[in-house]
Amino acid sequence: MAQGKTPVQAERTKLMRSNGGALKKIGGAKDTAAAAAAARTLVANAKALQSKWRAGSGGGASRAKPAIWQNMSDFNAKLRALGAAADNLIKVSAGGDMAAVKKAFGAVRGTCGSCHKAYRGPKKN
Repeated sequence: MAQGKTPVQAERTKLMRSNGGALKKIGGAKDTAAAAAAARTLVANAKALQSKWRAGSGGGASRAKPAIWQNMSDFNAKLRALGAAADNLIKVSAGGDMAAVKKAFGAVRGTCGSCHKAYRGPKKN
C-alpha cells in the first residue's frame, strides 16, 4: 500500500499508474498490435476504476479532488469516455495503420487530460 493511503486509494493509484504505463507503451509502440494490447489495459482499468470512488474515500494522501464526489456523474462519464476512446484505438489498430493509431491515441490522451484537470489535485509531499 502506498504510504498514507487507504486500501481503496492505493488500488486507485495502482490502476492510474497502470494507465500511465499503458499510455507510454502506446506512445512508443512500433506496431499496431502493441498499441492495441496496451489499449486493452486502459479499457479494463477504466471499468475497474468506476467502482473505486466510494463516498468518503478521498482525503489524506489521495490526490482526488472533492469535486469527484460532488460531480460523480460527470466523473464516471469521463471514465467511460476513456474506455470508449481506448476501445476505438483497439478498433483502429486492427486496420494496421500506425498514423491512424497515433491519431486515436491523441483522443485517448485527451480524455485523460480532461479528467485530470477537473479532478486530480497536486502531488502531495
